Amino acid sequence: QMDLEFAPIGPAIISSIRYALLGSLATLAIVLTICIAMGKQAKFKKTLDLLVYLPSSLPGILVAVGLLQLVLAAKRSEGFLAESVGWLESTGLVLIIAYATRFLAQAYAALRPGFNRLDPQLTRAAEILGAKSFKIWRRIHLPSLSPSLAVAFALSFLSIAKELPMTLTLSPLESKTLAYRIFDAQTEGALPDVGLASIALLGVIVVMQSTTRYWSRRYE
Repeated sequence: QMDLEFAPIGPAIISSIRYALLGSLATLAIVLTICIAMGKQAKFKKTLDLLVYLPSSLPGILVAVGLLQLVLAAKRSEGFLAESVGWLESTGLVLIIAYATRFLAQAYAALRPGFNRLDPQLTRAAEILGAKSFKIWRRIHLPSLSPSLAVAFALSFLSIAKELPMTLTLSPLESKTLAYRIFDAQTEGALPDVGLASIALLGVIVVMQSTTRYWSRRYE
């Protein structure tokens, strides 16, 4: 009988959920801003489309190395810039920026059709009746966009949760995600840890999918 020993998996699960959640929310925030800007400035639609799809067409390792070089260059300077960039790197915000840059197109492709289906007549009618912008978003736009938002969030979360090159390059040393853990354990030949981390990653993905389905159905 063989006694299997596993390295602690809790910190990796927490890191994976934190980075995937923050990265997905940052990606959605950027995409929402772009989609709203397109509605107000239709003549810049092609330019905004290009700005969305161009960085996402780059390999993840290229995005990571590019950001890493910028971080290293800023840290070689003195004063406030070096301290600020060092803080961004140590808190993982540089990694969040990399995630949002890399997976922007996925969330945009899921969310843009939802904006195209919004009925402008409903918005005009609500404005005529005196509804404020926040109330229009909460009562009209959000229910219509909820399925697209759920899909965009799910795609971003899944992509970030399993992303490896950018995580290896930009994550703080003390924060190892499940994908990082799987790679590290496989490199060391620790197959039990590979299996445990893989099961944990699958569990995180299942919980995320269940949550996004609930969110989407809530507004149907």
